[in-house]
Amino acid sequence: MKTSARVILGVAALFLTLYGCDDRRTPGAAGTTAETSKNADAKVTRKPRHRENDHKVVVLTGPEFASKQEILDALISEYGLDGLGGMVVPMQYPESFMDGKKMVMSKLSEAVAAPGVTTLVTVGAPEGVVRELLKIRAHFPDLRIASLFTQDEMLQVELASDLTLEYAPAGDILADENATAMPAADVDALILAATLALEDPDKSIAPLQRLQTSLDAARGFLKRKTAGSAWKIDAWLDPDTNLRSRVRLVLSDGGGST
Repeated sequence: MKTSARVILGVAALFLTLYGCDDRRTPGAAGTTAETSKNADAKVTRKPRHRENDHKVVVLTGPEFASKQEILDALISEYGLDGLGGMVVPMQYPESFMDGKKMVMSKLSEAVAAPGVTTLVTVGAPEGVVRELLKIRAHFPDLRIASLFTQDEMLQVELASDLTLEYAPAGDILADENATAMPAADVDALILAATLALEDPDKSIAPLQRLQTSLDAARGFLKRKTAGSAWKIDAWLDPDTNLRSRVRLVLSDGGGST
């Protein structure tokens, strides 16, 4: 009788253990939270590594873009905002660098040194920022850096970056800028694409190919197939050596030739 009781108790304990394990597994495996259900359609096109708190992306916008913070809408929509369960850490120049009345550029280094930061994207960074970028490259060699529409000397920017992009009005490949002439809705797709391009760990793939592929992906994520449809992106051609740069890319918006 005692033996039978032990057997019954053992079977009951095993049942409860298995039931409890299945119950704990179900939410994670099935993804039945309200947020998952709400975003089910979006996750069909979202790459698996774009998870909340997967890593962090610091984005610096320069003074030309201070009044156009909507250019980060696509990036934040895809990655989420840091502090709200997401991954994007926005910084504005000069506001984010002020300590009283003093400009402290090392705040950029402090931002990328935070736990989980893997990526830095600058958009319209003014002259002088590249000095901090070079320091960052030396101290954080694995950090992925994209520099879009920078106002600094391009040779140094290339040394500090994995991908650079400058803007050339149609028919004038040597023009410096103005990148803000592009619609904000196109710029936000480009920022998202540049960030996606930096995620590819295969460095044997040229930045130009990465950006072109990621731009198509960004259009798909945003459901805006015509974003930047008139753009031509190519590797910069050195007029002295006739060699194309691997890192330095040029965007023209009306069929400008490189």
